[in-house]
Parts: sequence; C-alpha cells; structure tokens
Amino acid sequence: WVAGEAGGAGVGPACAGGAAAIGTGTRSPWPMRLAFWGTAVAGLASLALEVAWSRAIVIASGANTYSFTVMLATFLSGIAIGSWLLRTRAPRRFDVPVEFGGVLVLIGLASFVAGTLLPRLPEIALWLNMELLGGAVGIRADTTFALSFLVMIVPCVLMGIAFPLAGEARARLVPSVGPSVGDLVGLNTLGAIVGSLLAGFVLIPQLGLQRTTQLASAAYLGYGLVVLFAVVACSSPRWRVPAWSAAALALPLALALASVPPTWDVQRLSALPNNDQSLLFTEAGGVDFELGLSRTKLLYVRDGRGSTVSVIEAGGVRSLLINSKAVATDDVSDVQHEYLLGHLPVLLHPDPRRAAVVGLGAGLTLGGVAAHPSLEEIVVVEIEPAVAGGAQLFADLHDDALADPRVELVWQDGRNYLQTTRRRFDVITADPIHPWAQGAAYLYTTEYYALVADRLAPGGIACQWLPLAELARADLQSVVASFLENFEHATLWQATGDVLLIGSDAPIRVDLDRLGERLAIDTVRRQLARAGLDEPITFLTELAMDRAGMEDFARGAVRNTDDNLYLEFSSPVSIGINPARHLPTIDRYRTTAGFLIAAPGDDFASRAALDARLARYRRAKSRVLEAAPRWHERMAAPSIEGMEALAATYRAVLDDAPGYRHAAFLLATAEAMLGELRRAAGDEAGAMRAFHAALEADPGNDLANLHVGIARANRGDLAGGLEALGRALDRTPRSVDAWAAKGQVLARLGRPDAALDAFDRAAAIAPELAA
Repeated sequence: WVAGEAGGAGVGPACAGGAAAIGTGTRSPWPMRLAFWGTAVAGLASLALEVAWSRAIVIASGANTYSFTVMLATFLSGIAIGSWLLRTRAPRRFDVPVEFGGVLVLIGLASFVAGTLLPRLPEIALWLNMELLGGAVGIRADTTFALSFLVMIVPCVLMGIAFPLAGEARARLVPSVGPSVGDLVGLNTLGAIVGSLLAGFVLIPQLGLQRTTQLASAAYLGYGLVVLFAVVACSSPRWRVPAWSAAALALPLALALASVPPTWDVQRLSALPNNDQSLLFTEAGGVDFELGLSRTKLLYVRDGRGSTVSVIEAGGVRSLLINSKAVATDDVSDVQHEYLLGHLPVLLHPDPRRAAVVGLGAGLTLGGVAAHPSLEEIVVVEIEPAVAGGAQLFADLHDDALADPRVELVWQDGRNYLQTTRRRFDVITADPIHPWAQGAAYLYTTEYYALVADRLAPGGIACQWLPLAELARADLQSVVASFLENFEHATLWQATGDVLLIGSDAPIRVDLDRLGERLAIDTVRRQLARAGLDEPITFLTELAMDRAGMEDFARGAVRNTDDNLYLEFSSPVSIGINPARHLPTIDRYRTTAGFLIAAPGDDFASRAALDARLARYRRAKSRVLEAAPRWHERMAAPSIEGMEALAATYRAVLDDAPGYRHAAFLLATAEAMLGELRRAAGDEAGAMRAFHAALEADPGNDLANLHVGIARANRGDLAGGLEALGRALDRTPRSVDAWAAKGQVLARLGRPDAALDAFDRAAAIAPELAA
C-alpha cells in the first residue's frame, strides 16, 4: 500500500503508476480498495436479498422452521459452491478488481432475473407439489427447497465467488493474514447487519418486496461498475476523467433505474392461500391456477416488517392471509371460534375490567372482548402493523373495535410485552396463531403460560386457542399438558374444528341469570347470533372437558418448553391433517358445564331440570360435531340432495334437544342454501318454503331474510320487506344485495335521502357495481 502511494507521486490523487493494459495490472491501490470496500456493499445487498427472497418463498410454500432451515441451507450452499469454484478455477487472466467487479455485475443481473420469478412462485409451488407430492395439497420442505434453489442458487454461487476475491484484495493492500481476514469479515458483517435491518424494517414496509429486490440487485450491479470503471481510470490515462465520472454515476444511476421495471402482479403472489387449494380445483377434479385467481378478489395487500398481509374474497367468504396462510375468515365455522376467543373468557369472569388480546388478526377476537361494556381497558398487542389495515376490512364483524376509545394498540411481540409490562389483567386471550407458523411455538410453551398466569389479576382468566387442523394428537396433548402445569382451574371448550383452553387461579362459577343478561347486551347478542351461541345453555354447551378430562387426555405428553420447543419441530410435520380425525377423540372426554353453574336460575324449576337440559344439549353437540365433516363437504359443493340431508340431520338434533340454538342456526343455514338452490333450479315455490323454514329455525338468518324481504316488497308489503332486509344487514352488514334492495324499498317508500345512502353503502362495498 505504501509502495503504491509512493509510486503515484506526480500522477494525481486518484491513480498512481503509469499506463497498463486495462484489466491486466495497475499499481494504483484504488481499485483494490474499492474491491475490499465492496464487501460491505455485498454484505448489505446479499442480506437484503435473502430477507426479500425468504419472504416471497414463504408466501408460496409456508412459513415454518423447516422452510427457513431449507432456505438458509440453500443460501449457504450456494456460497460454499461459489468459493469452491473460485479455488478450482484456471490460472488468473485478470486482476482481482476486474474479477470482483465483473462478478458483482453478474450477481446484480442474476438476482434481478431471479426477482422476476418471485410473483410466479405460488404457481411454481403448485406445479412442484403436483410433481413431487402427487397432489396440490401440502406445504413440504422438498417444495421449499426446489423454490429456494430456483431463486437463490445462481446469485448465491456468484456471492461465494465474490467474497474471497474481496479478501484477496484486502490481502494485497495489507500483506498480513490476520488483519486482512479480520477487516474483511468485520466489514462484511457490518454490511450484513445493516442490510437485514434496512430490508426488514425500512425497505420492504415502505417500498415492498419488488422494489427491495430491485434496489439490492441494482446495488450489486452499480458497485460492480464502479470498480470496473475505477480499473479503467487507473489503467489508461486517456480514459481517466470519463471513467471516474462514470464510476461516480454508476451506483446512483443503477439505483434510480431500479424503479423502471413494471410493477408485479401482486394478485399472483398474494391472493391465494398456500394452505388451502380448494379454490384451484376444477369441476373435473383437476387443478387450475388461473381459475383460482379468477375466483378470488384481492381486497388488500401490504408488505409489512415481518409479513405480507392480504385480504381476499372468494365464494362470498373473506379471508385474512399472513404470508398467504389463511389465519382468519368470516366463514361460519371460523366466526364461531374467533368470537368465542373474545367472549368466552370475558363472560366466565364475574366482573372484568381490564383485558389483553395477543394478536389482532381480523379483529373478531378483539371485537368479542370490546363488545362488553364492563371493560375499561383493552390492550391489543400485535407484532405486524400491516395487519391493522386488513383488520379494518372486517370492521362490520368486530363493530369497528379499533376505533373504540378503550382499545390501546401496542406494536410489539406479545410475549415480550407480557414480559415487560407491569399491568395485571382480568382477561388475557389470544387471536388464532397456528403453532406451526415459524416462531409461534413460543406462545405455547410452559414458560409462556407461566408468564400469562403471572400477568393475571387474582381470579383472572386466560384463554388459549388450539386448532385441531394440521396437528397430530401428540401435539394437542403437548399443549394441554403445558397449559395444565400453570393453571389450577382449567377447562377445555370446543367450537367445531378448534378448541379453547381456559385457565385461572380460582374456581370459575357461572350465574345463569347474570350470564343471560350479559348475552342479551346488543353487541354481544348480535355477534354470538352469527354462530348460534346467543343463549346461555347453548353457550355453555361449548364446554368439552373439565380438568380431570384434560389430565386424562394429556397423560404421557411431552411438555412444550422454551428449551425443547417440541411444537416448533413436531407441528410442521402434521401439516395436512384433517381436524375431523380428532372430533371423536375429544368427544370421548365430553362432559357438561353443570359443575360450573352456581345455581339453576329462574328458567329452571330445579337442579335436576337444569342437568337434564345440559345432558340433552351435550348429546346434541356431539351429533352436530359428528355431522361437521359432511357439513364442510356439502357446503363446498352444494346440491339440493346434500342440503336436504343436512337439514334432516339438524331437525333430528332439535327433536331431541329443542331450543339448542346452535343446531337451529345450522338448520337455518342449510335451509337458506336449499332455497337458493331450488330458486336456481326454477322451483320458486319450493325456494320460498325453504326460506321461511330457515326463518322459523333462526329468525335472524341473513340469506333467508334477504330473499323474504325482497319477496314481501315485490308483493307491496314495503314495511315488512324493509324489516326483513334490516335483519339481514344485522347479521351481514357487508351484503351488497341487501343494501341495494333496501335502497330500492326506501325509494318506493318516498325516502330518497335514505335510499341514496343505502345505494352508496352498496357501492362502497362493491365499487365495480356502482354504475
């Protein structure tokens, strides 16, 4: 270095030494310096690319510990292969700076090309699943490996070549191994730290995945050109000024040009769930990606700090996707457990004042908590700010809970918040976060439940969601066993495809009359009526196990702890398991809620009458769960025969347990669907009979009220039609058909301002229909 500086006396500050053939030798230290400094740029850009690539790959293949392991292994393997190739290359024909700059240019071009594949990764993943697994369903490590290899391998091999070249440049400047290696690794590590933080917390949230990958690719390309132009400047005096000028402009121009390529089709990347391929299946049983896209409407998408969040609508069902995994929907079965997560712990507590909700999701759990006016403070802890925009699209179901002045939204990891806050809560519940999602297993450990128990006020109640889908029995037992270690008084409740764990340090007792009063609160009644759970005994029939049953069920289970993190590694292996396999297992331990009820209340003449009702409803719940698989099959492919069979099943349940509101709700849903099918078949009289049968079972059924309201208005009963349409909108405030019909009825009633408001609401929900 010193010799180079001395030899440059009289030549100028930028270059030293005389002219030489470009790329074959120069006595100037500047190209070597730039090559060494380039390791910081390479570290920054490589980690930014890795973050962006990983985010895109998990959207296509799922986020779990094995996916991230495979992606990291692919990244490191590419670097190792590149280093090995450099070691075995033929004798050098160019100087180190030329090779280094050329490799950086190739990395920039290769990573840019790889970036063009990202929006098509879900389609490629589907094809790989078909080829590797023989079916569309399934998120597996081999598919993730194939995707990672396709995207990463060429740029990573080139990165593996670039790193030792930068090391050689440093060694040429400082002929000492220790300092050279230390400087190289330190500078590269610093760049990598900055790159990962910049990508995850700034670039992706502000610019999105596409622009982040393009900027990182442009950084490689631009800096590679900087080094190459420096070589030209220092090798040829004639080209020195234009070459240095080009070197000064190369990086900023490359970064500026990164925004020129057209924007991705985000629907291809973010509009189809990676854990549910039902939208892709054709009538013939084949799989069609384009068909799936045509069936889906993308309502919202945003690349956040740690996840890509989107909201889609397909088949009349809205779904919130995080990294393309459906985490919440407004489907009947999902609404049931999402509301229960909020309402159940609040209703079991005699006088709750403060509540915490871990995870925002679609906001229905928060909405269930906020529906209770007794609560004075509600803290929602969410790690991903991008979720809030998606949750707003479910405001009709959570009653715009985010605008509630009692709600405090904290952007933080839920466990970390509970670890650091001094607050105590009467209720701590959690929105659905599946254990196999990468990192989520820490919210199911013994230590976490101990933390939750410690943050509860005396007599406080904890609620934990536990899915039956895509978990093996051993996984379920592990969670139950870990939960039981920290709560002396524990019960297990069951919706349909999910269970809820309730824990407290004090016995939980229910006053039936008081429970009835709280269920009658308008916001509570409206929400729970959407699942047929707005009646006290029906609500309490969701109970499945007492502590003794839970202990029996979990006997011999492996505890999930921070040290072993059993679920982190076991649950992803269970992906694809149907929840129906667990329904009989849970049912074998089923009990009634009689032990929770302090007194029979005014509605029952004696304890014996209460126990008899509980026993009938317990049998009814078992029969409803037994029919659940048929429900999902027939709702996925509705037919007149299938709906008639479902309706007959629920009528039989109600014959044995009259008043069991949940079965009546399901019966009304089946009858309303039957009415639509009969109308489509041209049987108008049969359709109206089915709609009226639905309203007889459940007067609030939205679909039946819509059709009956329109029929009444057409017969001239405008007031009756308006009343029925109001009941339809009470259940489904985003029904375009109901708002449009209401607008027409209001116009006929001579209320133009109200009619225009109804039409505006319909247009706001479906702008494409505004014309």
